[in-house]
Amino acid sequence: MRMRRHRPHFILFAIALVIFGACRGEILSPRHGAETSSPAPFPAGPALEGPYPVDHVSDGDTIMIRKNGRIERVRLIGVDAPEVQGPYRNAEKGGIESRNVMKELLDGKDVYLQGDPVQGAQDRYGRILAYVFRADDRLFVNEEIILRGYATAYRRFHFAHHDEFVRLEGTAQAARRGLWSSP
Repeated sequence: MRMRRHRPHFILFAIALVIFGACRGEILSPRHGAETSSPAPFPAGPALEGPYPVDHVSDGDTIMIRKNGRIERVRLIGVDAPEVQGPYRNAEKGGIESRNVMKELLDGKDVYLQGDPVQGAQDRYGRILAYVFRADDRLFVNEEIILRGYATAYRRFHFAHHDEFVRLEGTAQAARRGLWSSP
């Protein structure tokens, strides 16, 4: 009997949480904040490789992975992040912040790589060109760094997700996220 008296209160509390969460957008958009019970599906395209452990984050658009006993550089397709100071380049405004967000997304994680039907397998510097997905929840990292506003859509070359990435950049800019937050 005791459980029945408390059940209506529990149900009302649960309904209130759902309504409150939906009003804030947290229930309806689990990709950006709330946990999901199952990983998101991978987008259609070439076969996935991996998972590979992330060894190091170089900047907001380049990571190092361990693949077949070697460290390999991976350049995220369609992502253009500000540079950090290096032996052949000068730091750009927002480079450190962009790298820190990528570290937050990938430090200690495993990733899957997916090529692009339009791009080659490597760029002229020997880096693997890939769409990167976090293994534990299949987060599309290329999209996420742009949507958070810490990188822009790369416009110099064509790639399968070009229009989507440009749209996500516009969304981040309109919301004044990340690098777009300061005037």
